[in-house]
Amino acid sequence: MQLPRILVFTLIISSSFWVFSDSFAAELLDLEVVKEGDRFFIESEIFISADSDSVLFALTDYERFAEISSRFKESRFIEPAEDGTPRVYTKIAGCILFFCKSVERVALLNVKTPLMLVAVTDPNLSDLNFGYEIWELIEMQNGTVIDYRYEVEPSFWIPPIIGPWAVKRILNRDMLSAPAKIEQLAQAR
Repeated sequence: MQLPRILVFTLIISSSFWVFSDSFAAELLDLEVVKEGDRFFIESEIFISADSDSVLFALTDYERFAEISSRFKESRFIEPAEDGTPRVYTKIAGCILFFCKSVERVALLNVKTPLMLVAVTDPNLSDLNFGYEIWELIEMQNGTVIDYRYEVEPSFWIPPIIGPWAVKRILNRDMLSAPAKIEQLAQAR
């Protein structure tokens, strides 16, 4: 069966537009979640259609950081550490399967280079025994790739049924909208 010429032309134009517009929009490129013992290792790559300075600005704007994901209930800067290092507070709430939890975190925020941001959790002020996040920004011709790595150990009990597949499923849902929100914050700078 042969499709009518106008329909074929419309499909070509539509698919070309989709490929063109997708290549310049925020996009989750990869997401991996691994659990070893009590720790989760999360890695992702996100493409953002904005320059690295604007992306870094969006990732360090903790007055608006909670806008990145619906799981974030609060985010803000708090009093700096004694050495002057900025500290941030975040509160995340959500459910994985039947397990619902609200998690508070205080972390030291270090801009290592103009292309690398590191957040180290303070376990004394957080619901985490350990947390180490790295956002590495890779400049591309049409934007920035965020290479994100997070090693985290909760201080609370997690049901054994909640494995990496469940965490990845929830993160996948969040990561469908988060890149667009980061891009929006970066472009609004």
